[in-house]
Amino acid sequence: MADFTAGFETGVNGNNIKSTDPGDATPWAAGSPDTAEFIYDNAHVNSGSLAAKVIYTGTPIRPFWDLTSVTDHYGRFYLYVESLPATPCSIMEAEDSGAGRDIRMDIRDTGKLRLINASAGTDISTTASISLNQWIRVEWHFIHNVATGVMEAKLFNTATSSSPTETLTSGACDTGAACRFMVFGEMGAGATITYWMDDVVANATSYPGPIPQVVSTANLAPVIYGRGAC
Repeated sequence: MADFTAGFETGVNGNNIKSTDPGDATPWAAGSPDTAEFIYDNAHVNSGSLAAKVIYTGTPIRPFWDLTSVTDHYGRFYLYVESLPATPCSIMEAEDSGAGRDIRMDIRDTGKLRLINASAGTDISTTASISLNQWIRVEWHFIHNVATGVMEAKLFNTATSSSPTETLTSGACDTGAACRFMVFGEMGAGATITYWMDDVVANATSYPGPIPQVVSTANLAPVIYGRGAC
């Protein structure tokens, strides 16, 4: 299966992110919003020159990809949050073909990351809080099954790190029979929140890891090779 990716580099700063826009490699599915709550922005950027700014003021924001049907998949996004919501806000949801919840990821008012399964019978949160006013990385691995499903999330408060701050893993639980839609943004429940998202990957077959770091050589002193004194 192919990765779905969004780096938001093909947009224009301040413009609404539309369903007809490519995420970089993967256009959002029809029905994704064309609203002032989901825009290209350069105030905080993880890589390149643009990121997605999500401004939740009460109107659901649902940019999504249609994965058709997957039962075992990985993904990643980078997140920049300036302040925490007053009550938990969803930032991502795996949904079934009827747009019902399989797994939802929230930011709690305490700053913890939270995973909730399809029936809400399994509700787990990290002990660590997300770091504010800096880029962090979140990766996930979801296995879908109505009885033996597993939901896992890795929080990296150091965005470039290969070692997670914390790994959150459920036991066997109902995570739906399969995932069709991967939805990002606020789903319509929770307090107002503004955050930035960048370098999104979904539908991967393993943990994506951090994006490659680009090292500039512009200011490095030249190395001069030659023979030493005789």
